Amino acid sequence: ASGFDPAVPTVWLAEGLLMYLSAADAADLMKQVGQLSARGSAVFHDAVSAEYLNARVSVAGAPFIGASDEYVNMWRSIGGFGSGYAHDFRAIKVDRARRRIDVDRRWPEATAARCAGQQVVLFVEVEME
Repeated sequence: ASGFDPAVPTVWLAEGLLMYLSAADAADLMKQVGQLSARGSAVFHDAVSAEYLNARVSVAGAPFIGASDEYVNMWRSIGGFGSGYAHDFRAIKVDRARRRIDVDRRWPEATAARCAGQQVVLFVEVEME
């Protein structure tokens, strides 16, 4: 059989999406992904801190309408995910030659307290436990 099987762990990638979703739509996405995710599933996405909304950022005419300093907590409370980590995107390096992402662990986690009042691009990862 082929197709999606919600009993099998899945990797979800939401690249360049959450900043274009309203808070309600982001919550709906998190809830639905959580309902479809087996134990061991993971979500990876980029996002921006809440301060970006004050900056009125627009890319190719599309304004950012979604931002948060609390993505990991949102995935936990809305999506039912367990462990998670929000990276400051400056800690992320793409190693194209080795086809992998390297994370500089010297950067502290981009917690709500660290993001408050700051424009921070985030790389978020959460896992269903």
